[in-house]
Amino acid sequence: MLDANARYIPKGVKFFVAGHVSEESILIGLGVKSNKPYLCKMIDNSNKYPRFSIKVNGKVHVVKYKCDYSFLVYQGTPNGNGFIRDKAKAACEKVIGGFNNTYWKR
Repeated sequence: MLDANARYIPKGVKFFVAGHVSEESILIGLGVKSNKPYLCKMIDNSNKYPRFSIKVNGKVHVVKYKCDYSFLVYQGTPNGNGFIRDKAKAACEKVIGGFNNTYWKR
């Protein structure tokens, strides 16, 4: 479900993901859609099956990593770091109302 870059994020760190969401995935039931950025927070230090929170439509859900046909790819962090593509960075910035927003620097 999470790519390797996202699975190795330390506990407590906020990050963005985007990618393909399978119709059979539990993420569909939460309202997660393919190719849309979502803010997450790592809850565990487990690299193999981490739990993470994902914010969908204003609600935060806790998800345990599961191998399914969904593939969420690490995009970057709420402080604007880690982004490879400018288009992904701009899309994620819209989700939080700007990287200079002090709320996300906590």
